Amino acid sequence: MSEVKTRIEATIAELYDADTAKWFMEAQGNDLLDDNRFDAGEGFNVLVFVEAAKMSRSNRPR
Repeated sequence: MSEVKTRIEATIAELYDADTAKWFMEAQGNDLLDDNRFDAGEGFNVLVFVEAAKMSRSNRPR
């Protein structure tokens, strides 16, 4: 499961930045991917709303 967490955090960091990825994992990601709760057979989809202030400059709409 740690590989999955690492990949998700890396993807969020690529889309936004490392601070946003860390915030997401601490606020929601770690709970969603808890070994006692997550069923890989069922999986899940996550829609994350990120505050505009947390968006990196490179990913802001132009």
